[in-house]
Amino acid sequence: MNFKNIFFSYSRADASDFALRLAVDLKKEGFNVWIDQQDIRAGSEWDLEIEKALETSDCLLFIESEKSVTSTNVLDEVYYALEQKK
Repeated sequence: MNFKNIFFSYSRADASDFALRLAVDLKKEGFNVWIDQQDIRAGSEWDLEIEKALETSDCLLFIESEKSVTSTNVLDEVYYALEQKK
């Protein structure tokens, strides 16, 4: 399976800088990375954008941090990705 389209799931509270640096590095290696800070425009319907991005991604990359493991938003993304068999 091709895992070139990656959805990043992380907590902005404590993993934002790491996620952005990793996204830049992976893009340099030819991966297509979807990360909310760069791919959701102001005024967009957040949940709908997340769902569309997950549906078109090959996989979800869960970035574990102290805050991400307790974030309801991150858990929602992970559960939706599992439903989509990502």
